[in-house]
Amino acid sequence: MTEIADLKASSAANNTASPDGAPGRHDRDQVNDIARELMGKMRREWQGTAVDGGPWRNAAKGFAVSFVNATEVLITGTDATLLFPPNRKVKISHAAGNPVYCFVKTATLNAGNTEIVVEDFDDASPDDAVRAGANKIEFYASFGGSALRELGRAAFEDGHTGFEVPYEFTGAAINAAFARSGAGDKTVLLRAGTYTIETPIVMGSGASLVGLGPNRSQLRAATAPALDGDMIQINALAVDVSLKGFRLRGESASQSAGNGISIGSTVALVRIENLLSRISGATGSWGREPVRDRMCQ
Repeated sequence: MTEIADLKASSAANNTASPDGAPGRHDRDQVNDIARELMGKMRREWQGTAVDGGPWRNAAKGFAVSFVNATEVLITGTDATLLFPPNRKVKISHAAGNPVYCFVKTATLNAGNTEIVVEDFDDASPDDAVRAGANKIEFYASFGGSALRELGRAAFEDGHTGFEVPYEFTGAAINAAFARSGAGDKTVLLRAGTYTIETPIVMGSGASLVGLGPNRSQLRAATAPALDGDMIQINALAVDVSLKGFRLRGESASQSAGNGISIGSTVALVRIENLLSRISGATGSWGREPVRDRMCQ
């Protein structure tokens, strides 16, 4: 199965066997198969569940990416300048270790190759430089039919007064987003997709965790290894905490302890809106019903 990213930019080059291509001289059923396959590709891309999907998009797939220096990579044989505009969030990977996260400074075409200069490496990076051996560059994109298709640098800056977006679909990434949010209002936005919660999400005063609705944003307990603990922990003495617009899913077959939401002592003003909680497998203390909108004081 191919996805949108595997299709060729030149229409005539998409001539492989159906349903992934349209080679010509095929019968009526094959025309239907091609149309259905394109519909499926577009839907998977829209909801972020395509192969190689998620928030990071490998726009240079099929082309060689190489290290130039500590702030530059090269994509050979293609013009990718429109895909890497200034201020776009990127992740640069290499075969031997963790990726680095940074922003595009410039992207220029030189002799048929795309030169991408980056800057402003963030705390999630192991160091403040592109590593030798870099062989992959991806950009951050939010899909799902919302206005957040492309997030500018302001959405990722530490301590700004808007919101933070997790870099990856994990509990650790959500906690890191809360840490970046700094003092005051601490809003973390969950994009469409399933977040694997391998460590509890910890929330303090002024923290808000906001999804795009329980049918689009889901927090699911990790199974390998299992999360034997709470999925969300609201700290003792916390004030003004908000949970809105996502699904909590436990895993009874692998979890032996923990709650969906654990509220510490002497907590004031917790808002819960448009949440759905359920447990997978045998019934348990989580239940299988929507959490009614409520305010706890």
